[in-house]
Amino acid sequence: MKDTSLSAWKCGEGAKQSCKCHGTLWYGATVRPDDKKPVTTWEELRHWKTYEKSSDEWMSCTDAEFGGDPFPDQEKQCWCEDKPAYKPWRCADEGDECLCNGGWVVYGAKLDASKKPLDFFGTIKLSMAITGTKGKESVTCSATSFDGADPAPDADKACFCDKGKIL
Repeated sequence: MKDTSLSAWKCGEGAKQSCKCHGTLWYGATVRPDDKKPVTTWEELRHWKTYEKSSDEWMSCTDAEFGGDPFPDQEKQCWCEDKPAYKPWRCADEGDECLCNGGWVVYGAKLDASKKPLDFFGTIKLSMAITGTKGKESVTCSATSFDGADPAPDADKACFCDKGKIL
């Protein structure tokens, strides 16, 4: 079981182990090279020579998988550093420029019925129009940039950048 309070977690030890990691998989020695005491934390592992690979699938904790051996003739271990949770962000209020460089831009109501600011998911549930930056770094947060669409007539609007999506 993974402890989500840690920045990274140990997912395998020895050549017969495999890890499923969505982020960066780190490969290094199980014991410190100087005093041969066990390496028990990710920070300690990173103090010594390690190899790393981006990962979204199962990978073996082997020299072959990582293309080398950071400490020959020693047992190795793997640690997974998860990708940070991705979250679209509010990039502009109506009339301002939204810097989004390559992602979707969502345009919709800025406030809910009780006049509290909406987050990305609240905006897409209530009302929205979408456009891409189409190779530009930014778009103006206005109906003009969304082919004249007004997803929330007579309401203040805002734009959100979702770089995880590309139109």
